[in-house]
Amino acid sequence: MPIDPANPFSAPTASLEPPVVAAPVGELDLAPASTRFLAVLLDGLLFVPVALIAAFTGYSWRKTATADVGLPSGVPVIVLVGLYCVALLAYQIYLLTTTGQTLGKRWMKIKIVKVDGSPAGFVHAVLLRSVVNGLPRLIPGLGNIYSVVDAVFIFRKDRRCIHDHIASTRVILARSPQP
Repeated sequence: MPIDPANPFSAPTASLEPPVVAAPVGELDLAPASTRFLAVLLDGLLFVPVALIAAFTGYSWRKTATADVGLPSGVPVIVLVGLYCVALLAYQIYLLTTTGQTLGKRWMKIKIVKVDGSPAGFVHAVLLRSVVNGLPRLIPGLGNIYSVVDAVFIFRKDRRCIHDHIASTRVILARSPQP
C-alpha cells in the first residue's frame, strides 16, 4: 500500500475496485457483424405474429364496434397480445441477465460479455446497453442520426458499437452450448 512521502503519518491508500482489463481479442472470438445483425433480426421477428394479430384485430374491431355495444370483441385479443409482449420482453431480459444472450443471440450462438470476458449481468447487458443507450434515441431528429452512428461502429476493428462502449461489453461467439 503506497504511503504519501510528504506525510509519512498519513493512512495508507488502496484502490478497492478491481482493475478492468480487456481480455485480448484472440481469447474472445468476436461475433461477426452479419451474425449480430441476424440475431437482432430474429429477436424482432418474434414480435411479428402478434403485430399481425393486433393489426387484424384492430381492423375487425373498427368494423364491428359500435357505441351501444359494451365491450368490443377485440379487447381480449389485444390484452393477450399485450401480455405476450410483456412476457417475451421479461424472458429476453432474464436471458440477457443470466446468460448474456437473447433468443436470437442463442440461435446465432453469440453472447454478450464484459470487455474482460466476465458475464455482463443485468447492469451491463440490459441497463447500460439498452436503457441508457436508448436515451439519445428519444431526441427528435438527433436520435435517428445517433442510431445510424451506433450501428456503423460495428465495422471498426474491435466490432464494438457505441452501446458496447457505454456498457463496457463485447459480443463474442459462444463456445459452449447454453442451457
